[in-house]
Amino acid sequence: MSDMLNALIAAGALPETSYGTSSRYYGLPVLEYQAPDGSPIRYVKRRFIPQPSAFATLVSHSVQQGDRIDTIAARYLGDPLYYWRIADANLAVRPDDALVDGKSVKIPLPATTPTGLP
Repeated sequence: MSDMLNALIAAGALPETSYGTSSRYYGLPVLEYQAPDGSPIRYVKRRFIPQPSAFATLVSHSVQQGDRIDTIAARYLGDPLYYWRIADANLAVRPDDALVDGKSVKIPLPATTPTGLP
């Protein structure tokens, strides 16, 4: 990354990340690792999935064959990009792990995200 770009980020003129408010990475700090050759490597700080008990349930959804987590998110949360909230509330590391035919998935209230965003 150029010195000019780093200076703009450090001054707050540019956002540290381009993650939107619907992203699971929104609000996480950007850290920097110094590689052995001295070059900086920027990365987003590790994100931990909250325990399911941290999420208030909006509704339970009975998974049907053909369900997709993004369409479930769009239906209940109003945005398919909020699929990760359903995955988090059901401790699914991979989003589709939450979708088992015949099982019920917890749909969390939008305000119960780790960052407190709606």
